[in-house]
Amino acid sequence: MIVAVIQLLISGFLWGLTGIYVRYFNGLGISSASVVWIRVASAFIVLFFFLLVKDRRLLRIRLRDLWCFAGTGICSIALFNYCYFTNITETSLSVACTMLYLSPVFALLYSVVLFRERVTVRKMFACLLAVLGCAMVTGIFTDLNAITLRGLILGILSGAAYGLYGIFSRFALNRGYHALTITVYTFLFAVLGVTPLVDFEGLQQGFGQMHHNGIYYLLLMLITSVLPYLLYTKGLERVSPSVAAVVVVIEPVCAMLVGAIFFGEPITILGFIGMCFVVGAIVLLNIRLGKKGRVEQ
Repeated sequence: MIVAVIQLLISGFLWGLTGIYVRYFNGLGISSASVVWIRVASAFIVLFFFLLVKDRRLLRIRLRDLWCFAGTGICSIALFNYCYFTNITETSLSVACTMLYLSPVFALLYSVVLFRERVTVRKMFACLLAVLGCAMVTGIFTDLNAITLRGLILGILSGAAYGLYGIFSRFALNRGYHALTITVYTFLFAVLGVTPLVDFEGLQQGFGQMHHNGIYYLLLMLITSVLPYLLYTKGLERVSPSVAAVVVVIEPVCAMLVGAIFFGEPITILGFIGMCFVVGAIVLLNIRLGKKGRVEQ
C-alpha cells in the first residue's frame, strides 16, 4: 500500500512538470496536437522495444479486449492531452491543470449514469466545492474576462477525458493484463487517435529551429510520459482508482509552482484557496466514513 502511494505521488509530481516542455515546443511553432503526438509516439517506441527485449509475452492481447486500450489511449490520453496542452497556451498552468482535476467529478457522473451509483449530500457538496474552486482559480470572480470561452471548454473536456483513464485501466487490469501491457497499448492507441491532427510540416520546421538544449526537453517529455503512466498503472494494482485520484492531486500544486518559478505566473490568494477547494473536493469524493467515524478506503 505504501509503495503504491509513493508510486502515485511520483506520477503526480512528474505530470506537474508537463507545462515546461509544452511551452518550449509551442514556442517553436509546434502545434499542441503535434506535441501530443511526439509525446505518445516516443513513449510507445521506448516501451515497445523494452518489452520486446524484456518479455515479449507482455505484448500479447486478446482482440476482444481492444476496447479497453482504445478507451485509455484514444478516449482518455489522446483527447485529454490535446485539450490540456492547448489550454496551457490559452491560460496559465495552474488554471489548465486545476480544470483538468475536475476529472473525479466526471468520474462520479459516469458512475451515476452507467452504474447507477447513489448520489449523496456529501458527493453533491464535493462537486459544488470543485466547481467553485475551479471558478476561483480561473479568476472569473474578479475579472469576467480572466478566462476565454475556448479555455473553459478545453478545461472541461480535458477533465472529462482524464476521468476515463482510471476506469478503462481498471477494466484492463481486471482482465489480467500487466501494467506494462496496458501502458504500451495505451500509447499505441493514443498515437492512432492523434495522428490525423498532426501538422508534420510544422513539426519538421519546429525541430529545425530547436537549439542544442532541445534534447533536455525531449528527455523531460519522456520522463513525464512513460514513467508516470507506468507508475500510476502499477499503483492501481494495489489501490482503487478513487484512492489514486486523491493521491495524485499533487499535480496541480506542482503545476502552479512550475508556472510561478519558470514562467513568472502570479499565485493569487484566491487562486490558492480555489486549488485547496478542488483538492478538498477530490478527497471528499473519494473517502467514506465507517460507523465509528473512521475513514475507509
